[in-house]
Amino acid sequence: MLLLPKSIVRMVLVSFYKDHNKSFKFASWQMWNESMIHLLFLDFGVSEVYRVGDESGWNSGIGTNFAYKHLSWSQKYNFTVGGILVFKYSKAQHNVKQVTDATYSSCNASNGVMAVYESGNDKIRLTDAKKYNSICDKDSYCIGGMRFSTTVLEASTSNNTTPCPRLRVLPSQ
Repeated sequence: MLLLPKSIVRMVLVSFYKDHNKSFKFASWQMWNESMIHLLFLDFGVSEVYRVGDESGWNSGIGTNFAYKHLSWSQKYNFTVGGILVFKYSKAQHNVKQVTDATYSSCNASNGVMAVYESGNDKIRLTDAKKYNSICDKDSYCIGGMRFSTTVLEASTSNNTTPCPRLRVLPSQ
């Protein structure tokens, strides 16, 4: 079964109108041509989008155990290549840094930083099957548990499901 992004489906459906004979027709040949061109150049791979922390987002989890919250969140998913992590947060209070294992363990971002995101609505495409480490290094949030690590797996072409990657959370120091 072919899954198309909603925007493409809407575009194609808007291109139709219903006439008096109860049959569908394209409103114009131009719309037909444009629709077919969009479909030809469409990447048929469907990316999973993961909002880190679901509705509460990437935050310090005031009054909650942040590390536990993100551990339970991440265990709901099988992260695979092509997916997208979305970090939503207050940019005045937080950031996202993709870091090495050593930097993740120490929470010292003076080195070992591979990417920095500070927009408050950051999207990180999971391009490779590997471990991804994310921290917030503002104030003491990382040491307080505002970090998580997950292993991204190759996308499966079979119907077999793979076990969910386990999140490694270090205890607060």
